[in-house]
This record gives sequence, C-alpha cells and structure tokens, in this order.
Amino acid sequence: MPTILRTLGDALSIVSLSILWSFTLSAWKQIPADVLVPMQLTGEKLVRVKKRLGLLFMPILATVLLLTPTLTGVTYDAATTEHAVILLCLRVLLASVLGIMGIAHLRKVMTTLYAEGAIPE
Repeated sequence: MPTILRTLGDALSIVSLSILWSFTLSAWKQIPADVLVPMQLTGEKLVRVKKRLGLLFMPILATVLLLTPTLTGVTYDAATTEHAVILLCLRVLLASVLGIMGIAHLRKVMTTLYAEGAIPE
C-alpha cells in the first residue's frame, strides 16, 4: 500500500506541475520579450523583473519543492500505511497550494499587463 500511495503522490505532483507549466507557456507566448513582468512581493508593492525571471520563478520553485520528496527518498521511508497516507496528504496539499499560487501569479501578471496595454490584444 505505501508503494501505491507514493506513486499516486508522484502522479499528482506531476499533474500539478504540468498544469502550472502549461499556463506559464501560454503566458510566455502572449507577453512580448522586452516587457518587464510585475511580481507582487508584499501588499501592493510591485517589482518589475525581466520576462524570464518573472514567469519562470513560480514553476521552477514548485518543481523543486514538489520533486524534492521523491528525489531525496523521503517517500521511501514511509514504512507503514499511516505514514504513507500522511506523506500523500502533505504532497497533495503542497501541490494544490503551489499550483494555485502559480496560476494566481500569472493571472495578476496578465491582468496588469493588459491594463497597461503592454500586451497587444
């Protein structure tokens, strides 16, 4: 049973990353190369960065965080089903939170750039 749960956790992480990367690719195609992308750090303060950093930050961070348990072997340490269920729940929660954060970031970027007229319609 722990093997099935570990595989399910890997699959859900990959699905979450696939969705986030596909949204990022869609935004990448729409934003011109010379546009500075807004990144909201805290509150209402926006920092402008180059397109590459602004769009790839969240997907790369999510990839590192979601694949770390698999690559470090933490998921193989779950000896009992209870431990495997807890690890699966944590991975699913992390995948959903990172996916939502990434998509919300892209939505904010696209909304801001459309409002400024930086993206041709």
